[in-house]
Amino acid sequence: MPIINNNDQIEGAIGVSGPTSRFDDELVRKKLQSVANIIELNITHT
Repeated sequence: MPIINNNDQIEGAIGVSGPTSRFDDELVRKKLQSVANIIELNITHT
């Protein structure tokens, strides 16, 4: 999941690894997007 700044440039990325049997793809995608949004807000307001 990319972390994007105000200039639409990629600052970094976050990811998750582990056994696929323990992941629900949609849940992981939603959680990663939520965390990415929080990080983007923190980058914007620092």
